[in-house]
Amino acid sequence: MSKKTIVCLAIGVLMTGSILRVSAQVPNKKVSHAREELKDAKQDLADAKKDSAREYQQFKKDADNIISYNETKIAALKAKKADAKKEINEKYNERVAQLEKSNMELKERVYNYKADGNIKWMLFKTQYHQEVKRLNKEFQDSRDK
Repeated sequence: MSKKTIVCLAIGVLMTGSILRVSAQVPNKKVSHAREELKDAKQDLADAKKDSAREYQQFKKDADNIISYNETKIAALKAKKADAKKEINEKYNERVAQLEKSNMELKERVYNYKADGNIKWMLFKTQYHQEVKRLNKEFQDSRDK
């Protein structure tokens, strides 16, 4: 073999070795990067779960306050009973009983809620706030009559 052929083969072998070594390092870097991202994602998930649990506990505390306040308003409405005709008293008592039932249902939904994803949590909170607004309007209407 000629010197030129041997030099070309040697250069080819060196280039092939270099290429293989570099290409082997690229996946290792990718794997290392992917592991870091996975570690970060796991930490983010753990943090989100803690935040969600804290948010639910605060929501539950606030809901307890609202429900307790509603119970106070119901007691005041019961004590207020109209001194009018028996027919009016019956309607008033029915309205107060319905308010009491709605407040108890709201309390049960809050206490029975099980965490089931962020979208369902947001939907639950929205429905809860709508129900609280509806109850507040009914309380106002009952006081006005």
